[in-house]
Amino acid sequence: MSSSDSEEENSVESCVIKIVMLGTSGCGKTSIVQQYTKGTFTTKTGTTIGAAFAIQKLFIQDQIVSLRIWDTSGQERFRSLVPLYYRKVQAAIFVFDITDKNSLNGLSFWYDQLKQELKTLPLLVVAANKIDLKENNQNYEELINTGKKYSKKIGAKFYITSAKTAEGIKEIFEYISNTIVEMDKLKEDSEEFTKGGSREIYDIIDDNNQKNGNCC
Repeated sequence: MSSSDSEEENSVESCVIKIVMLGTSGCGKTSIVQQYTKGTFTTKTGTTIGAAFAIQKLFIQDQIVSLRIWDTSGQERFRSLVPLYYRKVQAAIFVFDITDKNSLNGLSFWYDQLKQELKTLPLLVVAANKIDLKENNQNYEELINTGKKYSKKIGAKFYITSAKTAEGIKEIFEYISNTIVEMDKLKEDSEEFTKGGSREIYDIIDDNNQKNGNCC
């Protein structure tokens, strides 16, 4: 057993991250999730009805991180159900197919829906998927450049991916995990600093009251 395996066994699950996959039907959301969680790829994934759920654990910054990935349906008849999975979401991955311009144009629907449903937007990622099919599409570079511009516009991190070859897949989820773990750590440090500062102020006030002989 490696030292990392031993460390992981001795650690407790201390961070749970909820991720939602968004995009039009057929853009490769399910294939991305399967490639990341199972290391497999198939051209026959079937249509997602409502949403599918997957869990993947990884060891980051001395703690076990559990990714709860919701793979939502891109079909129009199920779009009204997707907001049900936005509750407490911490990261959203917008996926488009580099061979399908409509899938890129469709990202604005999911972004607007997410923005409408949530007071604060989660961490955002845009994945330009199916890069393994670039030879079949002469306009793929144009779509990628447009995708990059859109990502910048909405404040999302941009990745080029292939669910078939696994290109860029691991990097997306590691980016999300590292970023959120770091954000949580900064939040904890800030709260500790605030509590510590408050205690010092109260101690000073109490000390001054004792010196002055004040009482209630």
